[in-house]
Amino acid sequence: MSWLSAAESDTGPTLGDTWYPALTGRYVTNSLFGFRCATRLTRLVIMGESKLARRGFVSTRFGETMATVPVFGHREPLTRRDLESIADDSHRYELVDGVLLMSPSPRPLHQRVVARMLAAVTRHCPKDCEALPAPVDVVLADDTVLIPDVVVGRRADYTERALVGVPVLSVEVISPSSRLIDTELKRARLAAAGCPNYWLVDPYVPDVLCLGLHDGVYETVAKAEHDQTITISVPFPVTINPAELVSDY
Repeated sequence: MSWLSAAESDTGPTLGDTWYPALTGRYVTNSLFGFRCATRLTRLVIMGESKLARRGFVSTRFGETMATVPVFGHREPLTRRDLESIADDSHRYELVDGVLLMSPSPRPLHQRVVARMLAAVTRHCPKDCEALPAPVDVVLADDTVLIPDVVVGRRADYTERALVGVPVLSVEVISPSSRLIDTELKRARLAAAGCPNYWLVDPYVPDVLCLGLHDGVYETVAKAEHDQTITISVPFPVTINPAELVSDY
């Protein structure tokens, strides 16, 4: 099955009940971002508008048709060591089960929301924890390294390079290029890892969805839209107003 036919037929490997359109056939295809990534990961081919875009798999288009990444000397799934070998550039690189995910530089709106979410979370963060903005590597496994937009971790779990282990809270601010990654892929992977709290902020509504892990499944703890103000008590008190998160003043 080709990468395109797999995406168009809505089939693909699963983890539990979660569909992973990124994993198809011989190639690892991140159709959520719109690029095809061979398992050797010697290059990323960025697609323009296509049937995938019309079907909702591609939410943005990159300006170039091809972007290169370092050539790795093996065909095995990537690990944290491979990720650390990539030179710093304007992209964010993450790993999910050995699959490389790349996202572009964030937009000003995205960063505004991140800054205000960080301020809200920090206000009552307990002393044994620390809230930090991206980019901070969260190492869930040797082949899975995520970079939440805002992460709260236990101070004992932070090293000089990363947060090693399950975070107390992971917050993602949805952007056009990350919507399905944030709402499906990361949500499933963090649930599998046992992250107790996962929050999603959509600045284009705007709204905030606060999820808590119960029996291995995320359930809605609280939700606010537009100018609604909510106060969440878990993992500690946080007051959020979506309209204030996106306001340009």
